[in-house]
Amino acid sequence: RFTISNFVGCEKLTVKYANQSKYFNRFYLEYGDGTYLDSINFNKHTYQIYDRSLAQQVFKPRLFVVDSLGCLAMYKAKDSIVVKRSPNANYSIDRDTGCSALKISFKNLSLGSQTVKWDFDGDGRIDNNSDAPQYFYPTGNFKPVLIARAANGCEDTLRNKFNIKAYAPPVASFVA
Repeated sequence: RFTISNFVGCEKLTVKYANQSKYFNRFYLEYGDGTYLDSINFNKHTYQIYDRSLAQQVFKPRLFVVDSLGCLAMYKAKDSIVVKRSPNANYSIDRDTGCSALKISFKNLSLGSQTVKWDFDGDGRIDNNSDAPQYFYPTGNFKPVLIARAANGCEDTLRNKFNIKAYAPPVASFVA
C-alpha cells in the first residue's frame, strides 16, 4: 500500500507518496504517466499534462512489491491524480529603454488565460489588469511581472523576461 497527498492541482503538480507496504524487498512504482521507479524508497513525483488538448489529465499510479521469495503483489491507488492545465504567461513590449517618463506599451500573449495581472515595476503590487496596458516609467531599472490565470484557477507567473531601463533626461543649462 501507499498513500498520496496533494493529488489534485495545477501542473506541474508535485505529489507526495508514502509507502506503507510490509514484508517486501523491492518495489516498482508505476506513476501512471508512463514513468516508473524501481527502488527501495520513494517520496514524490511531479506530474504535468502531456496531451495539451485536455483541460485536465487523470493519472492512476500502481505499486508492485516483491518479497524475498520473489512473490509479487500489486496495489492500485484509491485516489486518482488529477492535474489541471495551467496557462502559459507571455507578453511583448514595444521598447525596453528610453528617457524617464518612458512610455511602454505591453501586449498580453498568454495562452489559456482568462484574466491577467501586471506588476509593471516588480515591486509586488498589482498595477493593472488589462490585456494591452501602457505604463510610464520613472528613472531606474524595472522587471515587469505578468500573472496569467485560467478559468480553472491555475496560474502562471512570468518574471524577468525584459529588463526595462529608463534613463534620467539630460539637464540643459548655459552660462551667458
